[in-house]
Amino acid sequence: SYLAAFVKVDEGMDPTLRSLAIWTVLMLLESGSSELVNLVTWHPSIVKNIEKIAEMGALDEERARHSAYVSAAGPRVSRAFEGEMYGDEADNSDEADDDIYNRMESLAQDVVALVHSLEQ
Repeated sequence: SYLAAFVKVDEGMDPTLRSLAIWTVLMLLESGSSELVNLVTWHPSIVKNIEKIAEMGALDEERARHSAYVSAAGPRVSRAFEGEMYGDEADNSDEADDDIYNRMESLAQDVVALVHSLEQ
């Protein structure tokens, strides 16, 4: 599947494309469609690779606070694409590159937390 190819752990993968693929997985899981949720969660590599991406970053308390799925009572909306980077003032600086990796890891952590909450 295309999503599995884009979430494959590969140093050469464009982080923006990988982030979009992870965001797409998150949207499929949030859709409420049991068929879409099953297609994602039963795929042999999608969730496994997203878990690896989520583990790439430090799982400290600050990042955990930014995940919408940490609390079962919290909102079911990802905050990973909030921020100025996706506005008119986006640039290609090293800071923006770091930000896309942070957002990608945050998205991956949101997906993992949502998958775990769906398993319960």
